Amino acid sequence: MPAALEDPSTPHHVGPPLPANAQSTLQPRTVILRDHVTVATIIPVLAGASSVPAGLVGFLHEEFNREIERGDTYPMEAPLTLEAFRNYWFGAFAAVMLLGNEATLREGRNWANECLGAFYTKPNYPGV
Repeated sequence: MPAALEDPSTPHHVGPPLPANAQSTLQPRTVILRDHVTVATIIPVLAGASSVPAGLVGFLHEEFNREIERGDTYPMEAPLTLEAFRNYWFGAFAAVMLLGNEATLREGRNWANECLGAFYTKPNYPGV
């Protein structure tokens, strides 16, 4: 079993389907950070990582696996493959926060300097 409490290789329950207009209603949001100067943008990602550049998925995958190896937050016992991570992180709804006010994800950015974070939402331990 790859995780102490959760198997990231199994499809997870994503809840009711998003409305047909979800893509048009879930728009990037520009915010000002706590320093009252720095601009960042939160970019929503609907189920699947097809709109996420491969370089960003790779960067997030490496960061995630470093967190798993530290053993402080996620219940996985071993790092995930790139494909397992892509399915786990972007399997339902996710968002990425980038420096600046560009509202699209595009390849060629310096993700280590521009990606401030990412999150996903999904039920915790469905079926348990």
